[in-house]
Amino acid sequence: SETLSIHSSYDRNSAVTRTGLSTTPNIDYPSLYGKYLNGLGRLPVKPMKPEVRLVKLPFYTLLDELLKPTELVPQNNEKLQESPCVFALTPRQVELIRNSR
Repeated sequence: SETLSIHSSYDRNSAVTRTGLSTTPNIDYPSLYGKYLNGLGRLPVKPMKPEVRLVKLPFYTLLDELLKPTELVPQNNEKLQESPCVFALTPRQVELIRNSR
């Protein structure tokens, strides 16, 4: 650890210790920022949403899952909603798609 001097406009006898970047600080957010408005003093819990699942129907065969199903909930008030999705196909999936015509 390395000791740094405080700017001359501050107390000249003060010093700050700099620690290396490899150490992870243990941050207590409630004591750092005070209690939240609800008075609980802890980080808010994200609501758990049930996993979206496709219903098995008799007129198609599910060969594989490329993307997990997601909720179709609008993110804003615009008429057109887009959500880009990126996925990587395995060679087996490429063959299944190629042969499914």
